[in-house]
Amino acid sequence: VYIGEAPGAAEFLPIVCPPYQEDGYYADETFSMDGVSYHANSFCLAWNGSSCLFNLNGQYSALEVTIGHLDGTANAESTVNIYLDGTYSQSITLEPEEMSKTITIPLKNALQLKIELKGSPYHYCDVVFANAKLIR
Repeated sequence: VYIGEAPGAAEFLPIVCPPYQEDGYYADETFSMDGVSYHANSFCLAWNGSSCLFNLNGQYSALEVTIGHLDGTANAESTVNIYLDGTYSQSITLEPEEMSKTITIPLKNALQLKIELKGSPYHYCDVVFANAKLIR
């Protein structure tokens, strides 16, 4: 019988490190990308300028996540900006009607992760982050 974390157990970002500050962040819902539904361990940033901040406590080396447009909102290009400890790290661009993709984001044992969504202010640009798995 294990007390605490089981060795090798998956750790998901919205579960073990929920955002401490957010704007346009939605979780605990079912989201659909490319006709596939995602619920647990997933979240959505819902409009241009949406962002969320996570306290990682320097415990993780990477985030593996499936990212894509929420079904019905792939009308314009969306860019997801990643910041680690307040410093720009990388951008992920999603073209209109692009299929979702699984990516690995290096976290470099950062203390803080910021995810920011930039898209057209005139079109829906909701982006889903599904099965957001943290890697130690």
